[in-house]
Amino acid sequence: MELGGPWSFYSEFRRAHALASLPHPEPPEIALQVPGTLVIPLWVRNRTAKTQEITVSTVLPAGWTAESGTGKFTVGAKQVAAARIEVNLPALVENNAKKPEPQEISVHAESRAQSIGEIKLRVELRKRALPQ
Repeated sequence: MELGGPWSFYSEFRRAHALASLPHPEPPEIALQVPGTLVIPLWVRNRTAKTQEITVSTVLPAGWTAESGTGKFTVGAKQVAAARIEVNLPALVENNAKKPEPQEISVHAESRAQSIGEIKLRVELRKRALPQ
């Protein structure tokens, strides 16, 4: 399992153009305007010769909820499936003089009770930010 969307694009771009030495944040980061929705695009690969049932779950900070994209789905033998998790983000606390700390979320995938991947993503909530 790996991040899709812009994270995947820039990872492939760096590889294709021999730019692997360029700095990039680990874990990947994003800043979003709240309240709103975080969309996490995923690529789930089945490298086996059999169809696999994959379970995708998230670990989220308090007050954040996974709206869609978690649960079980099937990936055919030697196939790649696209998945998309949508997370509802809470509003910022009013009258808080401190800038909120970035929060880390995790996406887990497992098949046959064994972990097949984990993705961590750091998310900064802001009053104003460009759309995802």
